[in-house]
Amino acid sequence: MELRYLEEFGYLPKPSGAAAMLSKTVVEEAIRELQLYGNVPVTGKIDAATRELMTRKRFASNRS
Repeated sequence: MELRYLEEFGYLPKPSGAAAMLSKTVVEEAIRELQLYGNVPVTGKIDAATRELMTRKRFASNRS
């Protein structure tokens, strides 16, 4: 779920093909960018604050 969210909102590139793999560093940087955007503690990890952020309705989209 978390990776799809990061892909959907442009923090990670959408996979192109079955062999698409992302490094841990790339994923952690995407999480940090989301955390900065959402004004939650920047840890690079999907923690409780980040999960809650991901459930908020985004003002630029009608998706939650």
